[in-house]
Amino acid sequence: MSTTATDPIRDYIVQEFLVSEDAADLTDDFDLIESTVVNSLGLVRLISWISETYGIPVDDIPLELKPPTAPSRTSAASSPRPPRPRSDRPPPHSA
Repeated sequence: MSTTATDPIRDYIVQEFLVSEDAADLTDDFDLIESTVVNSLGLVRLISWISETYGIPVDDIPLELKPPTAPSRTSAASSPRPPRPRSDRPPPHSA
């Protein structure tokens, strides 16, 4: 059995994110985010660990992330906005 660079990464993911879970489905193409094994904070932890372990600057770690629910500039601009306060109302009093 040959050791590859992905073995330590896989081991880290199993130890940190799959505690007491079955890691049999954790293949090389397993989507960690979509499967909710890793959330956004976990992704930051994983990237930091890879950077520290392999001496790779974070900016050099290739990521292909586009969350399916991320709003675009167009959708954010067209979303309903809360009503603006009327200028003829006095400002609320501070207690």
